Amino acid sequence: MTWNPLQKKPFLCVKPGLSQGLSNHMEDRELEMCYNNLQNLEENCKKLYKEVKRYEECISNLLKLEQNMSSELSNSPLVQDHVNLRRVAENYQSVTYQMGHNTDDLVQLSQKTVFDPLKKLNPEFGAIAAALKRRDTALSEAIKAKSKWEKAEKLEKTGANVARAD
Repeated sequence: MTWNPLQKKPFLCVKPGLSQGLSNHMEDRELEMCYNNLQNLEENCKKLYKEVKRYEECISNLLKLEQNMSSELSNSPLVQDHVNLRRVAENYQSVTYQMGHNTDDLVQLSQKTVFDPLKKLNPEFGAIAAALKRRDTALSEAIKAKSKWEKAEKLEKTGANVARAD
């Protein structure tokens, strides 16, 4: 089975929660901006994968068509009768042969420069989403603890209440 990021839903689909006063407004805004940038990066990675895959299919199809046309031209009886046409057909066949090698090189290059880095980058989005989920869990626990502390601070200053607040 080949790696295909298009079959999976995006990892970054749940926005991180606001800190509700545990951090300042600028930190919340910065987190939101980073999250949006990461979402865009994930989306662009999928688009890039799709476009390069389509590009590879197009150049492979073009190569097949060029080879078919070259073969048919070389096997044509009209070309066999005329020396100039035969020379043009042989040159054209030579070009399509070279084009085949260049197409293979281009596919390997796109594999090394696009697909392999995307294979390494895509799992990181899952790790980021897990870290954001852990952050939200810790944030909700901190907010609950803060509300309990505020309630304890409002109670009468007896020994048990002071110990509970601490």
